[in-house]
Amino acid sequence: MEYLAFLVISPIAASVLLLTISTAWSYREVAAGRSLLYYLVLITCLLGGNIAELLAQTPSGTLFWAKIDHIYFSLIPVAWISFAFQYAGLSQHVGYRRIRFAFIIPVV
Repeated sequence: MEYLAFLVISPIAASVLLLTISTAWSYREVAAGRSLLYYLVLITCLLGGNIAELLAQTPSGTLFWAKIDHIYFSLIPVAWISFAFQYAGLSQHVGYRRIRFAFIIPVV
């Protein structure tokens, strides 16, 4: 276990993320709140994937979780840009279709 510090601290980070998600849940009707929720869920999934990657017993398991993490690495910046535009009130310049298209590109 070379990454023992990460494995010790990551449950604390996951707890803080889940607390933040539960707090932001009440703002899910607002566009910026929804974007923030998507972002926080993606960050939580990335953290879970990193933990699973480190705890995998076989090299193929480690490789599987590393590949899954690439999806989250690709989507997190798009979710953050979406939240930033929504929060700043610039969403009329971006539009829902462009944001949705921006999510498709990193996944492909």
